[in-house]
Amino acid sequence: MPANAQELLTKVNGGASWQLPEINGNTSFASNNFKASTANSYLMGTDDYLLFVNSSDASASIELPDPTKCQGRMYLFIKTTSSNSLIFSNYSIKVSPNSSKSTFNGNNIKLSIVSDGTDWWQLEG
Repeated sequence: MPANAQELLTKVNGGASWQLPEINGNTSFASNNFKASTANSYLMGTDDYLLFVNSSDASASIELPDPTKCQGRMYLFIKTTSSNSLIFSNYSIKVSPNSSKSTFNGNNIKLSIVSDGTDWWQLEG
């Protein structure tokens, strides 16, 4: 069974960058869909990478794994609706060295995050 891409990310160039190797000549990522309601949340797992989030009925609550246990893991979130929010319920996302956010509002949100072994960091600003 091939390994998941997010489990293969390794630091290269003396820790200055990350490398994602190809698997059998191809790199693929798991994707899932989540329709939020007031009664549920989505727990990101080791098999997840891309999550399409429908928050038309309620704000979407996302639970992340402990960043100290998954250094190098990356997740991508795409909010497919303009209503409500994308909320990270158990860990905030570092958007700069001195600032973190747990709630992301707006239309067409595309959010990439990565664990540095201590915190979850937003990759784009």
